[in-house]
Amino acid sequence: MTDVWFLHAGAESQTPTPPPGKARRKASPRAKKGSAKKPKKQGNSSKDSKEQGFEVMQRKLLMKNYLFVCAKLKTEPLPEIIDMMSLHENVQWTAEQREEANSTLDTFVFNGVELGPCQVRALVCSLSGQWICTSQPLHFSEPYTLLKHLALKRAHILASGAASIASLLKHKTCTLTSLRLYSCAITANGCCSLAAALQYGGNKLIQELRLDGDETIGDRGLVALSAGLASNKTLRVLSLSSCGVTAASMLNLGNALGGAFNKIKILNLECNNLRGLGIQRLMQGLVKSKSITVLNLASASVSETDSSIAITAISSLLQHTKQIEAIDFNINKISDDAADSLAHNLVKAVHEGSSIKEFIVSTDMPSDLFLDLSLHLDMKAWKKRVASRYLTSKSDII
Repeated sequence: MTDVWFLHAGAESQTPTPPPGKARRKASPRAKKGSAKKPKKQGNSSKDSKEQGFEVMQRKLLMKNYLFVCAKLKTEPLPEIIDMMSLHENVQWTAEQREEANSTLDTFVFNGVELGPCQVRALVCSLSGQWICTSQPLHFSEPYTLLKHLALKRAHILASGAASIASLLKHKTCTLTSLRLYSCAITANGCCSLAAALQYGGNKLIQELRLDGDETIGDRGLVALSAGLASNKTLRVLSLSSCGVTAASMLNLGNALGGAFNKIKILNLECNNLRGLGIQRLMQGLVKSKSITVLNLASASVSETDSSIAITAISSLLQHTKQIEAIDFNINKISDDAADSLAHNLVKAVHEGSSIKEFIVSTDMPSDLFLDLSLHLDMKAWKKRVASRYLTSKSDII
């Protein structure tokens, strides 16, 4: 992914990612060097003890649920899952090290672990305390209520695995705020399941959805997903890089994100064959958005011949949505005329109160045009450079 600083800052603020296979740990507070530790108040100590006790009981509950479900499904428990759920003890550890090792298990990350549909179902049933993907969910235990982030990469969960996760999202005790399914082959049918969970009346907490690197989604999957996104109020980040989508599904996505309910701020469509027509269709809906601030359209297969269509559409977006802060248009071809038009419209947008601070383009264009399109955090030099070239009257000077 190209370097859009807003995109990275926004993503990091939404969901910090721990190392693969590890739960996110809460750092223990340390006293400043040379200062004595203040004794804890009895009330706080009692509260901390209760919280730690609850977290330990929750983890034991989750392990018990998982082993029970695996036995019923007649599948072997995965060592990676067992290790993640286990409480770790060492007689040589200090109390601080023990607390660090067994801190809140709020993040599951599986990188390259081929869970498959069966293990995903086992994991989801363990978290919800119910048998899911049945005609009527059957309760068998209390749910695990501390999980915030779930990230699977190359887990080969297929459409049925995505359906299991969608069932978890619809569960009233679900606490997930971010879901990342990288290269998991969920197909268009999996997107249908996720759409049903994300639509109005479904999940009320999820803020981040990343389905990157899954070309089994395609246009049919994005059209289905867009139907659910149209009435979703919770998502703030949507990432669909390298998902095999084209211009055929962009009108649906644009209309969904431009709807009155939608609150998505960061949209990533990098490495999809959108071309100029796809960007034009996307912008027809996005111009109505009141929330979108970061847009990644890098490597969208835009050529010089259709670049004017894309640039005209982007210019319209900048004119109608003042909250846009960053656009990544890198690794796309732009004709000289289209680049000159874009520079003019960038100047006009900034002059009229646009929040745009970063516009990334490829370096393989004439140096003058590249500099005209290179916005920086400190925009004084850029404003000084472009004012004389693109603003004609004194009243237009930035």
